[in-house]
Amino acid sequence: MKSQLVNILLIEDDTVDSMDVQRAFKRSQTMNPLFVAKNTTSALAILRGEDSAQVMPNQRKLIILDIHLSGKSSWDFLETVAQDLELKKIPIIVLAADSQVQAKLEAKGYHATGYLQKPIKFEDLIEIMTKINQYWGICLIP
Repeated sequence: MKSQLVNILLIEDDTVDSMDVQRAFKRSQTMNPLFVAKNTTSALAILRGEDSAQVMPNQRKLIILDIHLSGKSSWDFLETVAQDLELKKIPIIVLAADSQVQAKLEAKGYHATGYLQKPIKFEDLIEIMTKINQYWGICLIP
């Protein structure tokens, strides 16, 4: 089955975690473009085409969201996306350093597509990024 490009937006405020995901993404040898936002305000600007520095194509999008952001919370972001007719069509994978059941339940309540615990080992992060890219590359998303 032929894989299609997916435009992926990573929302991660921790510089080290963001760099780790970007490195793992490169190591996964995918052709999918990766856009990065340090906060939810920047993320919304990128998603709505209001950020001239990062122009994200308007088709086949996927969001990878760190659930424990500082500033405007990830929960507020999920609520904003859920209320936007266009943005709510975008699949969202929630990442967290912990495996709290409450966070999982809240993410499901906000229609998050998936919930992944951040791995400790970098090799595991590479494997996760590879699988995300493979799965969403063949998944039929708008």
